[in-house]
Amino acid sequence: MSVLAWPGVVLVAAVVFMVMFRSNIGRFLDRTKSVGKDGVRAYDEPAALPPQQPVAPPNDALLKRLEEYHNPLLREVEENIANDLKARGLTNLNDANKALIKSLAGTQLLLEFERVENTIFASQVAALTFLNPRTPTQLSDIEPFYSAAASKYPKLYENKPFHDWLSYLIAKTLVRVNEDGVGITVRGREYLKARIDQARPGPFFG
Repeated sequence: MSVLAWPGVVLVAAVVFMVMFRSNIGRFLDRTKSVGKDGVRAYDEPAALPPQQPVAPPNDALLKRLEEYHNPLLREVEENIANDLKARGLTNLNDANKALIKSLAGTQLLLEFERVENTIFASQVAALTFLNPRTPTQLSDIEPFYSAAASKYPKLYENKPFHDWLSYLIAKTLVRVNEDGVGITVRGREYLKARIDQARPGPFFG
């Protein structure tokens, strides 16, 4: 009986061995290339894959910016911009970013010029036009533009001295005053160019 029991013992041991080491055996069989009189030949161990880099979480500043504006019309405009970039061949993110920054800068300037257009006086536009082709000149050279407007619109200028009239142009960075006198700025020239490009009428008072 003991002799006949050995095959059963071996079978049980083999089953236990296979259960305990099934993952190792599976990997071994996957690598087995051939079995012959010289033994088992295996495929080379595949190179280990590099560890996967963790995905960076979204930038908090970007998420905050995206949440500031959220409406259907804005999404429609965003889609139009994206399609325009594709039509222009600006599919590279770096190139698209440069183009968008330039467009945004131009849009901001136009909005600022629009605000100026709604608040500037006719006499101030005349003074800018006078300064445009000139190097810095004396304040006394542009004061007549103020005086003429103050004489024509006494109620409007009742509490607005020359200093306040000039301060508006300085605050809007349309002119600069220093030891050389008063001169038009690059922004001032671009504002005049924008008025011409858009065929702006007026302003007709002040």
